[in-house]
Amino acid sequence: MEEPSPPNSLQNPPGDTVTTVTQVKRPHEVTLAEVKRPQEVVMMNIKDSLKFGVLIGLLEVRQVRNKEVVDAVLHLLVGGEFDMELNFVIQDPENIRHMLELLDHCPQGLQAEIWSVFIAILRKSTRNLQACTQISLIEHLLNRLPQAPQIVADLLVELLGVLASYSITVRQLKLLFAAMKAVG
Repeated sequence: MEEPSPPNSLQNPPGDTVTTVTQVKRPHEVTLAEVKRPQEVVMMNIKDSLKFGVLIGLLEVRQVRNKEVVDAVLHLLVGGEFDMELNFVIQDPENIRHMLELLDHCPQGLQAEIWSVFIAILRKSTRNLQACTQISLIEHLLNRLPQAPQIVADLLVELLGVLASYSITVRQLKLLFAAMKAVG
């Protein structure tokens, strides 16, 4: 004997076929549950801001090597496989902001690695310098400088020099002088 169904339940009328919807995964697409390594993060079909968030999560559980994180960050910055000679132009300036957030979760050695490569790609392309100008990176760096560990602070000062030689506003220049005055 068939049990009566609760009110408001959905049933197929007799004779109707049941359609099951399954999610089809594209080749090379990785779901969030499957992510274990940073190189899998860059293959996910989600917004870059979420990819940076997943990378932060991987950093928090300390299951990643520095090189993997650096490679993933560079991949996200240039919108594909990073190559210092062929693919080094930052595609979306907003990803620089996301990188800054990720750096807040990195140990200082990893921060130094990312900043070192970042400085190199900025020196290689005025388009990259323009991307940094669009998001006012100088101001972000000046805000980070007082709390930065010495190894990172040295790289931030170097980066400030690279950026200021390309473009600096009067406001940013005043902030820079104020930071120099505060340091001594």
